[in-house]
Parts: sequence; structure tokens; C-alpha cells
Amino acid sequence: MKEAIPRRRGVWRRVSRGRALLSAVVIGGFMLAGCGHGSPQQHVPANGGGQTPYERALTIAQCMRQNGDPSFPDPGSNGAFPASADKNKSSASFQAAVRACQGLPSSGVGNPPF
Repeated sequence: MKEAIPRRRGVWRRVSRGRALLSAVVIGGFMLAGCGHGSPQQHVPANGGGQTPYERALTIAQCMRQNGDPSFPDPGSNGAFPASADKNKSSASFQAAVRACQGLPSSGVGNPPF
């Protein structure tokens, strides 16, 4: 059975019910895809898991201390390490800590040790 579906500017054409239903489902699916379900999503950077540069740098400092360089300093509030951060750069323990922490996100971190 055909039913009349309005077109732009008052022109009518006949469309099957199946086609009209399919169109409604597709349009409804697109509308639902645009709606959020549950809690709203916040924009988080891909590199760093939503942390600030300071938080990423602090994670690096903690990792460095836990993996061989116990005197590695905390970063400044801007996420940059002080110049003294690499004073033990040539030591085996510093190099071991760098290897252990190398996979941590460091975007935005000023002068990371690796």
C-alpha cells in the first residue's frame, strides 16, 4: 500500500510504507547516535589520559624514583623539571629508571628525562 509523503514546496509523491519506515529508522538512528547516554563525556587529550602536564610530569618523577633514581626531583607547577633532574644522567641507575619509565605519556612535559 502506498501512502502520500510530503516533499518540499508542497509536492507529494507516493512511497511504500516499508520505505517510509526504513527512512524513519535510519533518521532516528542518526539522531540517537548524536545524543549522549549516561554521564556527559568530557574532552580528554589522547596522549596523557586527560592529565595536565604537571600530573604527567609528576607521574614520571614518581616512576623515576621507584625505578632507580631516588633523588629525582618533582616537577614545577608548569610540568617542567628543574635543571638538576638530569644530574645523574650518566649513572646506571638513572638509565635503568629512564628505560622503565620511557613509555609514560610526556606530551606537554617540559624537559622529560627520556
